[in-house]
Amino acid sequence: QNKGPMQARTPALRSLLAPWAKLAPWAAPRCYKLAAAEMYLDLVNTVPAMLGLFYDISDTPYRHDKMRVMFEKLNSRRFLRSLRRFNPTVVVCTHFTPAAVLSWLVEKEESDLKPAVVVTDLDCHAMWLIRHYQRYFVARPETKQYLTRIGVPDSKIDVTGIPIDP
Repeated sequence: QNKGPMQARTPALRSLLAPWAKLAPWAAPRCYKLAAAEMYLDLVNTVPAMLGLFYDISDTPYRHDKMRVMFEKLNSRRFLRSLRRFNPTVVVCTHFTPAAVLSWLVEKEESDLKPAVVVTDLDCHAMWLIRHYQRYFVARPETKQYLTRIGVPDSKIDVTGIPIDP
């Protein structure tokens, strides 16, 4: 069974994604996935304070947009090829990388496809924030309040709970 990003974890998201349930999930190059996962686990297990410091330093909305998108584009060629081949009318992102790349495409006027962003964390770190989006799905009312404080319209945020597979 597919446990990737296209498998909706909550009833509201399942109904939204039903027509696209058989699509392949966003796929970064395998070496990137392995390196990123391994590096993250190494940091958690060996220097959690350093990881926490990086998390805090990088949590300023829109501050590192250009640098982040530059890095994300390097790891998104497969995703972009699939996107262009399939030409979807809706994209729901459960990871910040494809959301950032899609937002960048809209900004560069290469696409008008604004993603719906499902924040798969309890809080919304700056990495999840993009300038061009359809809607945000968040876990908690407090996260919705935070997003509205930084300028996301209330009408574009749904509190759906944390997307987990029971």
